[in-house]
Amino acid sequence: MTQGVWIAGAYQSDFARNLTREGRDFAALTEEVVAHTLAAARIGAEAVDVIHVGNAFGEVFAGQGHLGAMPATVNPALWGVPAVRHEAACASGSVATRAAIADLCAGFADVALVVGIELEKTVPGHIGAERMGVAAWAGHEEVETTNMWAWVFAQVADEYDRRYGLDDAYLHAIAVNNYANAKRNPNAQTRDWEPPTDDADNPFVEGRLRRIDCSQLTDGGAGLVLVTDRYLRDHPEEARAVHVPCVIFDGRTEDFAAEMFVIINSTPTRINKSHLVDLYERVTWADPDRKFAARIAEKLYAEPDSPLRYRINRLGGRSRQEKWILQAELFNELHRWVREEWQEIERSGVRADTYYRVIRDFFRAAERAWGNATYMVTRPVTLKAMVRVAADLAREDADPEDGRLERWRQRLAPWAELRREFRADGFYERFPAKGQVERVARIHRQLARAAGIEVTGRAAKQKVYA
Repeated sequence: MTQGVWIAGAYQSDFARNLTREGRDFAALTEEVVAHTLAAARIGAEAVDVIHVGNAFGEVFAGQGHLGAMPATVNPALWGVPAVRHEAACASGSVATRAAIADLCAGFADVALVVGIELEKTVPGHIGAERMGVAAWAGHEEVETTNMWAWVFAQVADEYDRRYGLDDAYLHAIAVNNYANAKRNPNAQTRDWEPPTDDADNPFVEGRLRRIDCSQLTDGGAGLVLVTDRYLRDHPEEARAVHVPCVIFDGRTEDFAAEMFVIINSTPTRINKSHLVDLYERVTWADPDRKFAARIAEKLYAEPDSPLRYRINRLGGRSRQEKWILQAELFNELHRWVREEWQEIERSGVRADTYYRVIRDFFRAAERAWGNATYMVTRPVTLKAMVRVAADLAREDADPEDGRLERWRQRLAPWAELRREFRADGFYERFPAKGQVERVARIHRQLARAAGIEVTGRAAKQKVYA
């Protein structure tokens, strides 16, 4: 099963600094980035399973290779952790991140530290530009220039002009826009710079490219801590530390803003799209089966006759009642059920209200069986298993709706004998498992067996409830 990968924390140094003038080397920069990145993630170095370092020009600007070993050099708690340095020119940091994601998805690690570090202000600008030429194809791309990459991109601009036409006013407008974007980043090197308005202050560098079109040599570093679903399940206290970026949608409609909020906040952060199921009705990318499951989850939270009313922990909820389960976890189980039966749901036109009444009656019946015992029956691991039992039971005995609640109370009555099994003390020993996924499945089977309910699972014959 593919693991989800989440950003647990991130850090960027101030790229306007000249670290050579500060007397700082790669060790000092790495120490800063590692310490601040781990602090942002609230994860100790001892939890890191693998390290990936992105660096393009360590040898040519600072005479420093073997930078994969630098994080452990500056932080002894990282000694013994597998580490590798990635060089892919300007994509070095992206490649390091991609390699870390591959490690996590493959199951080799649950926590990856990714670090990108560069020192380029160790020499004057014209020498630095010449040294960057080592990223060209040696023996094949030598040209009469000391600024290889300005020359290359000037050639790209000329070829674009030949094919499609290119007004230099638009080419330079890209640079002006880049400077404007830098002002929004408090760590950008050019955040306080103003683009030149006079050609005398903006000379040609190579071909049609002027100084404003070229990037600058930079000292700086950035870091990420990436973690898996499994890590977040095992460390729920860290999963709650969610940071949501603020985005302004100037001149856009309310529905557009809602859709962008979900897309943006479910991609680079640890918020799963299912955390924001309240918005599924208003976003165009949500599949119909997801919207259907979201309606059921909303009713379980809000309807006056729901046994889970205000017991679901969701973003923006203000009720002070004790919360039993995250909205995302409940939604995922409801969607699992709906997805198995979606073809028949579409064919018959059944509404989410019908499924809500089924799950409502099930939890009301279970409430009597448990005798309102707290124990572990109100914990997510048990509630998720109970949703699966509800799906199994509904396939057997959902109709007729009249009398269903009393029928199900009788079916679930044997659960009263299991109350002691669900005491908090020793619960995880009585239900041993490698993780929550396996534990949910184990509890599902035991609850179904006790009530004489057949576990049908995903291969069950589809049935919809009238």
